[in-house]
Amino acid sequence: MKKVIGMLAVLAFGSSMASAELLKNFKYDGKLEVNASDTSNRDDHATAHNDKTSDIHTRLQLNMGFDMAKDVDAVISIVKNDRSYGEGSQSADDISNEIYVEQAYVNLSNVLGFDHKVGRQYYGEAGDLVIYFGPTDFPYYDYSRAFGDNGPAMPVTAIDAYTGWYTNGKWDVHGLVGKTYNDVDYPDRDVDVTGVVVNYAISKDWTLGGYYYDSKWTVGESDHSTSVMGVKAKGNLGGLMVNGELAKNGGTSFGDKNTGQAIKLNAAYGFNLFGKLNLTGEYYNGSANNVSGENHGFKGINTDYRPGILFGTSGLAEGYVWSFLQFTDYNVGANWNPSKVKQLTVGAKYYHFSPSYSADYYYGNEFDFTADWKHSDAISLKAYLAYFRYCADSPFAGSVNDAVRMLGMAATVKF
Repeated sequence: MKKVIGMLAVLAFGSSMASAELLKNFKYDGKLEVNASDTSNRDDHATAHNDKTSDIHTRLQLNMGFDMAKDVDAVISIVKNDRSYGEGSQSADDISNEIYVEQAYVNLSNVLGFDHKVGRQYYGEAGDLVIYFGPTDFPYYDYSRAFGDNGPAMPVTAIDAYTGWYTNGKWDVHGLVGKTYNDVDYPDRDVDVTGVVVNYAISKDWTLGGYYYDSKWTVGESDHSTSVMGVKAKGNLGGLMVNGELAKNGGTSFGDKNTGQAIKLNAAYGFNLFGKLNLTGEYYNGSANNVSGENHGFKGINTDYRPGILFGTSGLAEGYVWSFLQFTDYNVGANWNPSKVKQLTVGAKYYHFSPSYSADYYYGNEFDFTADWKHSDAISLKAYLAYFRYCADSPFAGSVNDAVRMLGMAATVKF
């Protein structure tokens, strides 16, 4: 197995290894994920109608790393995520056409006093409000519902970029220069992304940070840009973990200034109750595009903020989550890991979604229930059940307003 994976690494990285010792200090890890879900009432919100759907999707990830020279190592990540159950077998040619090298970069350690990554790479943290490139974690997309097109239900994104990383005592700084789109025929239409992040550890319990990202592109003879500037703070208040983020858009798109803004607040508290009980709460508000002469709807660079198993993945309320983040949400939840069954964690969460402007309706409410079983560090299982019901006065509710339901199970095997 290791020899096979090693040959894949050689093929993926190509001739750049010619002067390096072949696969020196080679390491690999990976993950196989399977997600099965059954939904009903999503299209017409009517239980009496036959609109049930069921799908089983898969994703295979393989990450490899090896030394190329002193202070230089390489990372390669291969992904195959096109396969759904019931589609029949695939030929060798079909399989080879659906294997993608999502990461291929080199690490340069302590060059000029800081670290560098050069090449296609994952970036950011899963669930981030502003920017994330990487494998989409649970809850997984229903891609066709979310984007109105065919595609993987477990998508993976990456960015072609240079990133520099510097740490000195309490300071942690990094920068990003990358490209998310390259138009060979019309180079002026390329989409370039830049950013800088600064974090400072005020104490062992508190960290304060700030960031600035900018995305630039051209349409015709007009230059456009969307920037996001924000501050973050996180800390520990006597066991209460708190996080806060404020973000504001800048730049000009299609002749109008970008003036969107967002706020996100989180809190979590854990204590012992026949095991470990954790309570969570969150509030989010992203401005809507309801100001004349301005692009007032908040936008991220490549958001991964997707609250709710249904609302955050299935295109409900016309996909307000991933398009412009223009909604208000608060949610409260709890998860419990019983001391007598340490492999099990059960959870429940309530979400309330509404417009971020004054309206006589809200979008809807969602209830999520999960049960996670950790057999080992390598094997984990998840069962989940989600209900979403539109507000009767919502413009997205139909004449019949039965709850949308999703029942599912996911399995993960790490190697």
